[in-house]
Amino acid sequence: MNNFTHTKANRHIQSGFSIIEILIGLVISSILMTGIIDIYISNKQTYLIQDALSQVQENGRAAIDLLAQDARMAGYQGCSNVKSVEPLTYLTSGIPDFTPDRVITGHSFDGSSWAPTVPATRLTSAHAVKANTDVLTVTRASSCSQELLTSVTAGATSVTLTGAGTCPIKDGDYFLISDCGGSEIFKASSVSTSGNQTTLTATGGLSRNYSHQNTGISGIGRVMRLTSTDYFISENATGVPILHRNELDGNSGYTDTPLLEGIEDMSILYGSRTPGTNENVIYQSASAVTNWEYVSSIRISLLVRSVANNLSTEPTSYTFAGQTTAAADMNASDKYLRRVYTTSVQLRERI
Repeated sequence: MNNFTHTKANRHIQSGFSIIEILIGLVISSILMTGIIDIYISNKQTYLIQDALSQVQENGRAAIDLLAQDARMAGYQGCSNVKSVEPLTYLTSGIPDFTPDRVITGHSFDGSSWAPTVPATRLTSAHAVKANTDVLTVTRASSCSQELLTSVTAGATSVTLTGAGTCPIKDGDYFLISDCGGSEIFKASSVSTSGNQTTLTATGGLSRNYSHQNTGISGIGRVMRLTSTDYFISENATGVPILHRNELDGNSGYTDTPLLEGIEDMSILYGSRTPGTNENVIYQSASAVTNWEYVSSIRISLLVRSVANNLSTEPTSYTFAGQTTAAADMNASDKYLRRVYTTSVQLRERI
């Protein structure tokens, strides 16, 4: 009798969950899993937003720094100042204008025409400049320079510099040789290095003397690569806006290089003041500037957006270059994150 009772007790202890218990467990598990999934989705969305904002900030600051650094040195040619001494040259084609009114210029593109006109040799339809954006053009000598190893006399076709590989230069580059008395643009048909010196072979004879010694008011001659660059915005095949640099290249005219993604719009205002007056600086668009020689500063504004979409629940309004784009006027699928970056730059050669 006792054995029978003990067997029945063991069977009761070893019995499984009832249907009701299983259903209750499933409901509780579902609630817990739903909460975990919601937390995961929320954390993932937060991560995506923070990552996108980080990329927007990084690209925006990098673009502003790049444009400001280049614009600040517009017209730079070493010791001499382009306002008082314009560079000489034996070249008749292929080089940009290096005059006080051409070292920095701007252009606005409405999708079909330019204001003012862009030289046909620089930007063409192949560059696919984004409509209703601005273009900035800067011409200057590179900040990296090398001193003359030996003096150069008028008519010389060879220029020897101290240092081998000190500055990034190559065959076909345009150069500017300069001292405190003047400067000159020439093109190197070849660049060779030997020991601690670099020799440039010019395609034509130089026009004046340049000394390798500081024996007079002209100082020591230096050689710098000539740069002339167009900054513009274009969209790639997937519609991502990209800041481009179209840079002077002696071998191919101009070389187009994509720089930074997400630069959606660029607006540049040019600050002008008549020399010798106490008038306030007036900031105008490129089409309103009447004398580029009077431009002493620029104000750069960039609209930067995230590369990824669907980062917000609905379109978000934004204000750029004095104009507000309302969320109601935007495409319903536009859920990008946007930030505006603005800076003002004083042109050193116009101080």
